[in-house]
Amino acid sequence: MSTYSVRQWALALAIIAVTIFGICFFWGSFLSDPALKDLHMNLMRVCFPGFSGMTLGGFINGSIQSIVWGLVIGWMLASSLNMFSKK
Repeated sequence: MSTYSVRQWALALAIIAVTIFGICFFWGSFLSDPALKDLHMNLMRVCFPGFSGMTLGGFINGSIQSIVWGLVIGWMLASSLNMFSKK
């Protein structure tokens, strides 16, 4: 019976989440179609409350939210796996 490290899972998911956010953030600058760019911005606003746009503040806000969500989901996932592995 193995136990999962809650700290390692939380940090791993936080790193993955902030990396994916960074890719999505910079992907928006490569979009040339105005409709796609508008859709991208609306999705970023839905996923990250308080997102102000492609600015430094928007990047910092989204990065912090991504890290927090990654930590929370990693903690919940590892805790659930530990709980279910103790059968």
